[in-house]
Amino acid sequence: LDHGYFVDLAANEPFENSNTQALERNFAWQGLCIDVNKQLLDQLRSGRSCNVIDAVVSNTSGMNVTFREFVKGARANSAFAWMHGLSGVVASDSTLRDS
Repeated sequence: LDHGYFVDLAANEPFENSNTQALERNFAWQGLCIDVNKQLLDQLRSGRSCNVIDAVVSNTSGMNVTFREFVKGARANSAFAWMHGLSGVVASDSTLRDS
């Protein structure tokens, strides 16, 4: 199990409930963390050893997507802080064409 390689799609939180962080820390794995959430990308880059890519992964090349980010922390309304976990892609080229 030691010294493996992972690809973490939608890496999300760099530490909380992160299986790949446990692989890095406990088993000396290396890997690729892919996410598009700007708030989490900085945390991934500063706190993890994985290579970080700011991107969305799709089965269609060149597709445009809409990403909605719910911000948590000092700038956010505390009544909506729980919504941070709902950040994600909300539309793509195909859904926009269908509307």
